[in-house]
Amino acid sequence: YAMFDDTTESQLVAKLYASKKGKYRSVEVLRGDVWTQAFAQYFATQFNKRYDGKPLQFVQAQLMTQVKDGKPGAMMCVEPFIPGEYKKQTNNHNYVGNNSEIAQAFSHFTHDYSGGQMMVTDIQGVCNTLTDPQIHCKHNVFGCGNLGT
Repeated sequence: YAMFDDTTESQLVAKLYASKKGKYRSVEVLRGDVWTQAFAQYFATQFNKRYDGKPLQFVQAQLMTQVKDGKPGAMMCVEPFIPGEYKKQTNNHNYVGNNSEIAQAFSHFTHDYSGGQMMVTDIQGVCNTLTDPQIHCKHNVFGCGNLGT
């Protein structure tokens, strides 16, 4: 959903899983999505220290509860809107887009930097401003896209 924050005068995007199944709308899954973006940004900060090109940056996601008629409704992830043309560079299984060498290097870096415990995948966004990554990890804390290590 498109949103506008009057206090910061910025465009936002509120994301809600299309599936109406309870597990996809649970606070645990949504919190996992927020953690995924925060962890991905941590890895991007470490990667950027070693990379001479334009720094990678993941937008920060937050949780929001929709209020309707004064009552709490659906919980969603909210993040800044990224203007421009989105490009999926990799996914969380086997897709690798053209000219995605930096995204591939970043994913490899995250696996190496974490000692093989995690890998950030599903790299997408506008240029080097990224969103909606997935983290593969043996622990089930990173949302529904976590396919393990």
